[in-house]
Amino acid sequence: MKRLLCAILLMCMLCSCTRGGKTYNLNFESLSTKFHAKIDGTEYEGYMTFDPNFNMVMNMTYPDIIKEFTFAFTGDTVTTTFDNVNDTYSALDFPNDFAFREIYNALRQCAVNGGFSKNSDGAIEYTSEGITVVADEKGNITSASLKNGFFIFGL
Repeated sequence: MKRLLCAILLMCMLCSCTRGGKTYNLNFESLSTKFHAKIDGTEYEGYMTFDPNFNMVMNMTYPDIIKEFTFAFTGDTVTTTFDNVNDTYSALDFPNDFAFREIYNALRQCAVNGGFSKNSDGAIEYTSEGITVVADEKGNITSASLKNGFFIFGL
């Protein structure tokens, strides 16, 4: 009886529910792209690049008041540059819902962890800490949604 119970238990463990379907890997080159964002009702545009160490630089081009403003994100610091003046801050100096830091963290997680998968609607996505990043079948990022806005990539 014990052998039968062990065999049934083993079969259940081997056949348990898993995340089915194909996984899609991130195309790292797609992380260097133009973007359009709408955050808390304000629109932003710019260009972002990622280096091999998963650091991100965002150069803002719109609105005009922040044109040429740059954020440089590393794991634990944020450096801002405007009019040839640099300031470096701890990432903790920014609020948790600072959208540009949130998108950096989500995209870095995508790059490090990989593994986009199809959701029930057939969209290829990766979700991390409430942010959903969507990609095409080649692993190119196309958009991201946050609780207070969205990003569109590759314009």
